[in-house]
Amino acid sequence: MYYLIHSTPKDRYLHLLDNRPELLDRVPQYQLASFIGVKPESLNRIRRRICREAMKVKA
Repeated sequence: MYYLIHSTPKDRYLHLLDNRPELLDRVPQYQLASFIGVKPESLNRIRRRICREAMKVKA
């Protein structure tokens, strides 16, 4: 619980991605956003930023 409170939304999303990846396909984005404490629009920006960072690493 401490981790969820004292980490950034990006870190909370990455934690979810590492520990419960199956939820990302099964749970609507607005519910995931609520779970990590952001608006759906913010979650979309976080996901887009992570994707861009991954593309830079591959290039």
